[in-house]
Amino acid sequence: MGNTYNGNLTFNVAGSGGLYTSYSVKSNITGNYTVNRTAAGLLDLLGTGVTIGGNFSCTKNVGGATLMGLLTQPSTIGGSININVTQNPGDAFRMYRIKNSGAGGSITVTNCQAPNIQQDSLVLNSFSINNYHSGAFAYFYDNNIQEISVPIRIKLSEVDMPVILEVIRLQVMLILPTKALEEESLMMQMQVAVAIHSLAM
Repeated sequence: MGNTYNGNLTFNVAGSGGLYTSYSVKSNITGNYTVNRTAAGLLDLLGTGVTIGGNFSCTKNVGGATLMGLLTQPSTIGGSININVTQNPGDAFRMYRIKNSGAGGSITVTNCQAPNIQQDSLVLNSFSINNYHSGAFAYFYDNNIQEISVPIRIKLSEVDMPVILEVIRLQVMLILPTKALEEESLMMQMQVAVAIHSLAM
């Protein structure tokens, strides 16, 4: 049986230890769920799924991997989702099977290994990944991003290897800087059920 939190839940992490939430059982939070990390270390959130009645917010401007969700268990958010993460170039960033219903949120990630974004259903105003430093593949697979007020802008910069993308029901602008001409960008407009496989720099 998981934990139930009536009202808002906030974690302010100022130590170096990893924070694991909903690690082995699902949690239910009736209000808003907020995580602020000010000391370097791992964030492993929504580990076995979570139900959030309000908004979800995660802010981290220090090193350490950021892992959210599990492919075998959904996490649902009744309100908006706001993620603002700045970490070290070698740190992982992952979002699995997260669904939110409230508009107005944004996701911004600066510095990470190859991002792994799978099976998410998100209502957002913007989605940006800046300074992807890995030679591995970046995965955006089986995601649904809808009801947005402006076209979602997914930005991957400093990409050293091909990228695999699959976008469903999403109009998206993809910007991939070329290796030879860092000032130029490759821009594409993709619509329903567009897949890009092995896009070379």
